[in-house]
Amino acid sequence: MSRYIASIIIFLLLIIGVFYVRDVTDDVTLEIISAIDDEIINAENEIYDGSPVIEAKKIWDDRRSFFSAVVPHDKLDSIDAQFALCNSWASSDEIDEYRAALWNLRAMISVIFELDSPSSDRII
Repeated sequence: MSRYIASIIIFLLLIIGVFYVRDVTDDVTLEIISAIDDEIINAENEIYDGSPVIEAKKIWDDRRSFFSAVVPHDKLDSIDAQFALCNSWASSDEIDEYRAALWNLRAMISVIFELDSPSSDRII
């Protein structure tokens, strides 16, 4: 009987963990996407300075260890490289390349939000 109770407790903890990870992933990725969207709007109006990307990078760096448990490391490295690319384009006059780099970064973060994070649909 105690084995069944232990199994149920472990299963419930697993489900609670999946929901917790999903909530944290949603919150962080949406915060990063919001900062990137702000900079995309600034870049389209040609009044950009790169500060929202720096803010998004700070958020990303604060939660990188969390994402390393959820997302494959090659994607994490690609996102770090894309942040660096965005920062380098922000200091240049090439606005089209900067916008393209921002959209690419936004797409990478959106993939984590939509596909790479655990969800209750993927438990079984």
